[in-house]
Amino acid sequence: MNNIRSLFLGLLSVAVIAGTVLLTASFLALVAGLAAVTLIARMLMPAPKRAPVYAKARKAEEMRIWNDGRGTIIDQ
Repeated sequence: MNNIRSLFLGLLSVAVIAGTVLLTASFLALVAGLAAVTLIARMLMPAPKRAPVYAKARKAEEMRIWNDGRGTIIDQ
């Protein structure tokens, strides 16, 4: 009876370890597949064109310059 119980526990532990290895390998394959699909999609997508940013300068009278004791501040 002891030998049968030991054999059963041994086979059960081997099955649990094999299941854990299989689960880990499947998660690894899933993550690797998602990473590959993401990288391939990013490689095939065209890069967006940069839109120009238009800035309007203020008049010279609106510019304020002062010194706060730690450095000169220029407010445009």
